[in-house]
Order: sequence, then structure tokens, then C-alpha cells
Amino acid sequence: MLRRWLSPLAILCVVALPSLARAQDASPPTSVVRVRSLEAVIDNIKMVVALAGKENVAEQIEGLIKTKIGADGLVGIDPKRPFGGYVRLSKDLEVPAGAVMIPIADEKAFLGLLENLTLKVTKDKKGIYSVSLKPAVPVDIAFRFANKYAYVTALNLEALEPGNLVPPEKIFSANMPALSASVRLDQVPNAAKLIAVSVVEQKLEEEQNKRQPGETDKQRELRVQILKKVATQIRDVLEDGSELSVALDVSKKAGAVTADIRLSAMSKSNLAETIQKLGKTPSLFAGLAGADSAAHGLIHFIPAEDIRKALAGVVDEAMDKALASIQDEAKRKQAESLAKALAPTLRAGEIDVAFNLAGPGKNKNYNLIVAGKVKEGNHLGKTVRALVEDLLKSIPPAEAEKIKLDADAVGDIKIHRVEIQSAFDPKARAVFGDNPIYVAFRDDAVFLALGEGALPALKKGLTAKPGEASPLANFEVSLARIAPLLAKTDEQKEIVEKAFKDGEPGTVSVRLQGGADLRLSLSARLSVLQVLAQLLVRDGKFKIGE
Repeated sequence: MLRRWLSPLAILCVVALPSLARAQDASPPTSVVRVRSLEAVIDNIKMVVALAGKENVAEQIEGLIKTKIGADGLVGIDPKRPFGGYVRLSKDLEVPAGAVMIPIADEKAFLGLLENLTLKVTKDKKGIYSVSLKPAVPVDIAFRFANKYAYVTALNLEALEPGNLVPPEKIFSANMPALSASVRLDQVPNAAKLIAVSVVEQKLEEEQNKRQPGETDKQRELRVQILKKVATQIRDVLEDGSELSVALDVSKKAGAVTADIRLSAMSKSNLAETIQKLGKTPSLFAGLAGADSAAHGLIHFIPAEDIRKALAGVVDEAMDKALASIQDEAKRKQAESLAKALAPTLRAGEIDVAFNLAGPGKNKNYNLIVAGKVKEGNHLGKTVRALVEDLLKSIPPAEAEKIKLDADAVGDIKIHRVEIQSAFDPKARAVFGDNPIYVAFRDDAVFLALGEGALPALKKGLTAKPGEASPLANFEVSLARIAPLLAKTDEQKEIVEKAFKDGEPGTVSVRLQGGADLRLSLSARLSVLQVLAQLLVRDGKFKIGE
């Protein structure tokens, strides 16, 4: 059975890991893939299955794995040590060199395993073994023992010369994640980078020259500027990038699953400067979330100057077109005043928006605050107020009473109340209760809040400090707090209560940030996987909120 398992590995060696016909330099490998250990892989599979409440299935999976690899297991292979592989590229774009590294506990036992699988194994004078998998694989697979590993490759045996073997300590570390991979961009040959940059720029230039149906000159200019910026960023990554890495880890001790993608840049390069700037820009709403947050999110991005200029042209064009389409002169004047108040914000092009969903409160309802950065917010607020005052004069008194200007205040910031909760559908009422909406304009931001405890939450948000820096994007959900919105049946509630007992938050988070490197990180508590896994296996499908 193991012959079938070895065939894909052999093909990988043939296609991806041929070696150079000369000794390699001491530079680190261009690309590396690492796995903590075979034992860790099996344990993680068992743990995830057990989280679904199927411990018996976990044991069956372990038994199935052992069946597939043989009654005695992978004899000679050490299941407790890491395994992986590496590739090194040459500067002159010759054939890459590399090897798959298999941890060996007993060399003789490993050779016996191959012989028991009826594989023909031969050894030459240099200590290099060859294995024939024909006709499944047209070439022999070669390996040699060194550093308590079997280094496996194909086609060219120079990769197995002692001077070409990368020591395990250069590949693996004591605290390595369950699975990781990395590419040293600074080790990629310049010729390969030039080819990649040329292909990307050609494709993007073709897109620039395409005329979209109904596209105006201003819109085309914005699209072209965006594509140019994309081309520049890709070129900077390829030319100035240092390393791109991906890591996935499952930790029972930490109680979480994490994934991490990082891009680092060469020192003092354009890319390094760009990434550092991304980590220094503060958002106005970094302090919006609190201890009672069920979910919160933030996006903060400032486009390049060329894009902002092109965007301003599109905004002006769209406003002129919209105003020209309004036939009623009074309504056109009202729309024109609102457009002028919004124009500074829209032309600026900066995106700084956030939300915070908090609860459940005493009545088991939630409150939601949504906030966005604006330019000349005081002027915008006065404009909106004037439009509302005109509206109040023309609508029935019963409707006018639902709108209360200056209902409250935080210092000089006025808070307005709108009683429209009667229009909420049953689902919205279940979440936010019978509570009004509040709106406030600060000179740099506009806020909207609704739900149970919305007014005090809004007041707190209006005075929250922005902080020194914030991520480009940050989203976090506490499944324990939001579970009452999702778990509707008794069975679902029981699953949730068991998973989130003893104050377990059930947090899921996604964050993109700059600084020393550009990093995208994702994490989820094991309790979250437990809930999702149990709901997924219930009746063999995922049903929530039924």
C-alpha cells in the first residue's frame, strides 16, 4: 500500500527537486517547506475530529492511517521529528537544486521497509541509494543518509553530494509551527524577477488600454492609476522583497489555531519604506471596541496621491451628473448643499471606518456603533441639520416628533435621536430591541448608534482616543457573545453552552498590519472549532439558526 503513497513523493522529487550539476554556495535555500512531525499531523487530525464529539472516529482515523502505511507503521522513520524539503535557485537560472528530508530512526529498518514493499534498491560507491518506481515514475529516485535524515531527490545526483546537503538545523527549529513554508525573494535570480515583472506589466498595460463600456475619461483615468499602482507594488515586492512566509499552527496548550502570512523587505528599499509607513498611520477609531464587544472591525487605508487626484475627478463628475438630473429647483439646491458638504471627504479618498457590536445587555439585546472619518464634519453636520429642519416643516407632526435634534450632547458635539425602531423587521428587533437611532457629527467623524445602551456607548465612542497606530484592517468576533443570535434550537444552545463555559470568549480574529513587515494573521480559539465541528457533523450537515 505504501507504494501508492510513495508515488506522489517520487513525482515531486522528479518535477520539483532536481539538482545542480555543481556544488552549491552557502546561501540559504530559496524555498523551504516544514512539517513539525508525522506524529503532530496525526495528533492534530485526531484533536479536530475529537472536538466534534467523535472520539471514536478519531481512533478510527488513527487506525486507518496505520493500515495504509503498514501493520508495523513506517519502520525506520522517526515520527517525532520534523520533515520537509528545500529548493535552491541558481543566479544563472540553471536547473534548481533541492531535496525532500525524511527523519530516520534506523537506516537498516528503513531500507528493509523499502525492500518489503518490493522496491528495488541499489547502492553505489558514494553511498547513494537508488530506488526504481518504474513504470509509475520514468526515472529512479535517489537518496542518501546524513544528519539522521534521508535526503531524497531525482535526475541529478549532485544534490546529494555532502557539500550540497543543507543541515537540519538550517531548516527546522525547536519551536516551529505545525506547518510552514517560506520563499526567500532575495534569493530569486534577477533574471527570473525581470521576466516576472515584464509579464505582469504587460498584462496590466493591456488592461489599461481596454475601454470599458460606458466608461468616462475620468473613470478611465482612475482605473489606469489604480492599475499603475498595482504594477508598481508587484514590481517592488519582486525586486525589494526579502522573504515571504506562511505558517499554520494548532496548539492545544494555547487553545487556538493560528495562520500567519508575512512579507519582509530588504533594508532601506522602497518596499520597506512603504510597509513601515503602513504601520505608523493611526485610525480615529482604534479605541472604539470595549470589553463587552461581541464583534468589531476597522479598515484604514490612504491611497496614493495619483489615485486620490483621479478619484477627485470622478467624484466631481458624478456629483455634477447627479445634480443635473434633478429637475425640481428646490430639491436640486438641497442636494447641491449636501454634495458640497460631502465633497471634501469624498475627494480625500481616505478610508477610515469602523464598527462595534456590543452585548448582550440586560435585555439580551445588542448595540451597534458605526463610525467614519470625514473632512469638515462640523460643516457637514450643520448642512444635514438644516436639511432636516426643512424636512420637519413639511411632514406630519406625528412623524416630526420621531426626530429630535440636539437630544443630547458630549461637550460641543450634539447628538440627534431618530425614533424609527417601529419600522424594524422582527430580526432587527430581536437584535437591537425597541430602541432609537442616534447620530452625531464631530469635526473629523460621523457616528451612528442603535440598540440597547446605544447612547452611553456612543458617548464613550465620541471621546475614545485614536491611539498612535492601527492596523490596515482588523476584525474580531467573540462567538461566545454572539452565540445567542445564532443558536436557536435547544441542541444548538447546549453545544454553545458546553463550548463557552468558564468565560471562554470563542474569539476569531483577522488582522492586516504594516511595520517591520507586512503581516496578515488569523486566529481562532479551539472552542470555535468545537462549536462549528459539532454543528457540521450534526445530521451530516451544517444547520444554524433553524
